[in-house]
Amino acid sequence: MVPSDPERVDLFDADSIPLGRSIRRGEALGPGEYRVVVQVWVRNSRGEFLIQKRGLGLTEAPGLWAASAGWVVAGEDSSECAARELEEELGIRASPSELRMVLSRTVGATLGSAWLLDRDTRLEELSLDPDEVAETTWATEEEIRSMVRTGEFFDYGYEYFAKLIGT
Repeated sequence: MVPSDPERVDLFDADSIPLGRSIRRGEALGPGEYRVVVQVWVRNSRGEFLIQKRGLGLTEAPGLWAASAGWVVAGEDSSECAARELEEELGIRASPSELRMVLSRTVGATLGSAWLLDRDTRLEELSLDPDEVAETTWATEEEIRSMVRTGEFFDYGYEYFAKLIGT
C-alpha cells in the first residue's frame, strides 16, 4: 500500500482508538493524542535478527544499529506500515499477514508495536534505502545485547528485548 500522504499521521487515543483526524508529521500533539510507530524485526532460521545501521543523515538515532522502523501514516494500520517499512528500507516484500505483532507499548505520546517476520534472507538480496540504512547484518540476541551495552544499538529497553526474544 502506498500512503496517500506520507507527511500526515492519524491520531489515536490512549486505547489505540482512532480520533478521526490527522496532523502533519512534526506537529505538536494535544492532550490525549497519540501517534503510532512500528519496529519490524526479521529473524532467520538460525535465530539471528536482521539489524540495520541507521543513516547518518537521519534526525533520530543516526548511525545507531536498530530494527526497521517508521511512523504509521494517515490511512494505514500498523501491520501495513510494518510491511511498507520493510520494503522501503530493505527491499523485503512481505504482506501484512506474514507479520506477527509481538508486543505493543506506550512511550510518551507514542503507541508503539513491534512486528516479527520469520524469513531467511541473504544480505546480498537486500535493496537498501541509502538515506535510511547505511548497512545491514545478522546478529544473535547476545550480539545485540552487547551492542546495546556499548551504545552501538538503540536501547529499546530490557522488557522490550525480553518479549521480542521470547517469541
